[in-house]
Amino acid sequence: MTLSASERLSNLARSDKWVISNAQRLIFAPTHPRYLDKPGLWDEVHYYNHPIRPVGTISLMDGAGNEVVLKAIESAWQPDQWVRTFTDASETQRIVETGTMSEDGRIELSYVIESKAPYCHAVFWTALGNGPTRSQDSGAATTNFTSFTCHKDSFSCLLESGFETLHQPALHLEADWKIASTAPIQALSALSQGRSPEPRFDHTPFFDRFERLVASFGALGSEQRLSRQIENPDAILYAGFHVVLDQATVRCTISFGVTCSDLPAPIDAGLGPNWEHFYDSCPSFTSDNDFFSTYFDYRLFGLRMNALPGGAPCIPFPAVCEGPGYFRAPITYSAQCHMLESRWLPSAAIAQGSLLNFIANQQDDGRYIGYLGPISLPGEFFYHANWGRILELDHLHPDTSFLKKANDSLTRYVAFFVSHRDPEGSGLYDILNHYETGQEYMHRYVAVERSADEKHWGNVFRLKGVDVSVYMYQIMQALSEISVRLGDVTAAEKWRLASLKTGNAILEKMWDPEEEMFFDINPQDGKRTGVKAAVCFYPYLTDLVDKSHLNGLQRHLLNPGEFWTPFPVPSSSVDDEFYNPDGEWKGERKNCPWNGRVWPMTNSHIAEVLATCALRFDNQELRLKTAGFISKYVEMMFFQHDAGRPNSFEHYHPETGKPSVFRGVDDYQHSWILDLLVQFVCGVRPSSTHLTIDPFPFALSEFELSNINFRGNLLSVKRQNDQFSVSVNQGVEYTSELGQPIHIPFDTLVPTS
Repeated sequence: MTLSASERLSNLARSDKWVISNAQRLIFAPTHPRYLDKPGLWDEVHYYNHPIRPVGTISLMDGAGNEVVLKAIESAWQPDQWVRTFTDASETQRIVETGTMSEDGRIELSYVIESKAPYCHAVFWTALGNGPTRSQDSGAATTNFTSFTCHKDSFSCLLESGFETLHQPALHLEADWKIASTAPIQALSALSQGRSPEPRFDHTPFFDRFERLVASFGALGSEQRLSRQIENPDAILYAGFHVVLDQATVRCTISFGVTCSDLPAPIDAGLGPNWEHFYDSCPSFTSDNDFFSTYFDYRLFGLRMNALPGGAPCIPFPAVCEGPGYFRAPITYSAQCHMLESRWLPSAAIAQGSLLNFIANQQDDGRYIGYLGPISLPGEFFYHANWGRILELDHLHPDTSFLKKANDSLTRYVAFFVSHRDPEGSGLYDILNHYETGQEYMHRYVAVERSADEKHWGNVFRLKGVDVSVYMYQIMQALSEISVRLGDVTAAEKWRLASLKTGNAILEKMWDPEEEMFFDINPQDGKRTGVKAAVCFYPYLTDLVDKSHLNGLQRHLLNPGEFWTPFPVPSSSVDDEFYNPDGEWKGERKNCPWNGRVWPMTNSHIAEVLATCALRFDNQELRLKTAGFISKYVEMMFFQHDAGRPNSFEHYHPETGKPSVFRGVDDYQHSWILDLLVQFVCGVRPSSTHLTIDPFPFALSEFELSNINFRGNLLSVKRQNDQFSVSVNQGVEYTSELGQPIHIPFDTLVPTS
């Protein structure tokens, strides 16, 4: 059954979430919020990755100027709105607050304020101070307010926000607040010395002068205006709007926006003007598995929530960020995930942007900067990534112009690896520190350098990585296929031979025939390290392995004593000497440990490992294992097995499935799951020449996938028990049963658009 956009949005409704977003530069998604029980937004918003706090709060005062204590009694969130209700103890005062984001990227806080008491007052106010604002993982962003202007129904502030720890120059921002009210309003402003306060009205300068403010209400007239430079670095700016209630129901809206003089106008991300339009245009999926149905739409929410428009000097193209807070930036390691997930959207813009932003910032030596700020390339960041996945994007949205740009850039990228990461000419490629894989704190690094975990960046050690070498193998294969598409037969052969060299090296040097597993290589002695990590299975993603390697996959991956834990798969084997399911490394819990935690990024790879081998070797047992693994994987990403509370954290416990809540980083787009649901639950797998529909044997009775846009065609797939049917362009029908694929050549289709 296909649901409407409003039904899909309401199906994601819950009381324990608080994001306000609309695929714009501004977002409210604090990672460790402290003030969700207070009206307004006192926790930080982010403009790109720059935190700004607070937007403000609303306080109620009785006729004597005493603050009315409000209690949050209800919270109802869904992607397009966050509604909260507050009352006082006697329920004579009531506030209903609705938080949304407008199409032009402004946070709108709409209030219905009901008062049964005489001579009551409401003040929406904020307090802005200079100094550090904490942001997840990146230390403190320094915010300096330089001036403000106050009108009767609006006020604005000029400020600078920069990260010293990320070596980012300050953004020059203007934050502004506007009010529209059914009752008369009075603007308030004052400077005060001291630290930034809690959201308590008695901390404000207005508290002491409240009687005078009430007496002078409206006396300043409609042209009230005040401009002032903020010269004292210790000053706090208090500003707000005063409304008299007096036993009436008042409706007002606070509109908050941020602009940046360093940036041109944003380039639309191509995800629709609002959430309803977005879900209307996206693929739709329903099934009798509530976890699958919910997570499909939840992952669509995560993609759009974390999307950024283009137009910034260092982020010129629309793209998906890795997550909230510090992670609100394009990052190379997760870009492959975003290409795979967003390729199922109607437009290829944001999927292509996942690569094009890094092409735009490619360094002279050919490498990509791993982390992009809006106007700068901070720090030393470099992360390995599998850019060969662009072919899967091209299968759905063929674009020769995009492939030409990718081909030219990736040719330079591979040249960097050949010259800087393989001095021996072995065909295998080096990892130089434990941060650049995005997989820190693992045995695989200390196996070649005991102090590998002590220095995060730079040339700390050399390790020929299984994962990195597989990435390069698939990038070279992609370049060979792209060269064919571009009509360059000579280049195609060059890349075929280059990939053959790397492929042979992976098979001959990394494969241990006795242990039946692929291992990293220590280039100092040319020996395999013998360290069992989940990335050791990545060669099974490729055409390198044959049936002789399958026993090793089953022996190790499917072994509960190694990787097949109650919630698989741990990043390091259970029998590894450094294994710790609780995320501790050498006696200390780490933020991002890879010595035993389950990372969705790895799980997405492993799901494809199982599926690829099941398909290549027509192995029915592995089809069942794939279905079981993906089911367990998706169900892990729900709080307490509650199908109404999906999540997406950085890492999970391999024995209990509990997420890394302590990190606060939910909605983390560091994996691909939507793609797995489409490819294997629904069986939709495009290639360069045809479309295959071949659902895996998941334990469900029915599903319906619709509104899949590809190459100007519209696809829907339905399953009923063991039968499934396919409709193309709402006309041509195909039917089959599980285990009997349908193949549709692209050249037999007549696009409708």
